[in-house]
Amino acid sequence: MKVTAGKLFIIFFVLEIAIYLGVSSIPYNNPGLYNAFKLEQSSIVSQPFIPMWLSIFPHNLLIATIEFIVPVIGVIFFVYSITETSLVLAAEGTVHYHVSGLFLAISLFLLPDTWLEIPSYAIASAMNIYIIYYLITLRKRNYSTKRLFTRLIEMYLFIVLELAIAGAVETWTITMELANYPLNYILERVWPVSIPAFLLLIFLFRYINREDRKNDIQDMDYSNEY
Repeated sequence: MKVTAGKLFIIFFVLEIAIYLGVSSIPYNNPGLYNAFKLEQSSIVSQPFIPMWLSIFPHNLLIATIEFIVPVIGVIFFVYSITETSLVLAAEGTVHYHVSGLFLAISLFLLPDTWLEIPSYAIASAMNIYIIYYLITLRKRNYSTKRLFTRLIEMYLFIVLELAIAGAVETWTITMELANYPLNYILERVWPVSIPAFLLLIFLFRYINREDRKNDIQDMDYSNEY
């Protein structure tokens, strides 16, 4: 079976979306969770741009880092994290708006920072499994660890860049929302800036994982390259 980072990403991304939409659609009357979320949110959005970004970005990066580097537990944390986020949306929809949280979840897909942030967690968890698979392959086939280490550093830096951009876009969006700009005004400004970022990230992801597209990972022997 051909195992690649790209295929694992697709699996985790589909799983993430399924959990996100499924759990958020549950009627969840939990005022305590909703109030705790609003309190934490207000403490973040009350800050100027840079401090707000420094509150959002490191928090998201910590989540992705755990998912990336902690074997197996990182994947469990991935499921827990997206489930918790979805429950917050379910509680907000039920308690505050009196609608299904699914509507809130879907509405967030209008914003580019959602499309930037969510895939980063799927990539982090995919690499968690990829590392385990690759290490097993290294032991069985005497593959070189040099390329593995280099690739892991590249993928982690990729996630850092993706979440940094996502945090900046989210912060910018929040500042415009707080200024009471209409949604169409916000979308007309954040999407044109975000599209080049998407293209850059797609290029970088494909470049870092270029070997997966050309070879069956089970038949590679990176030790011959060094």
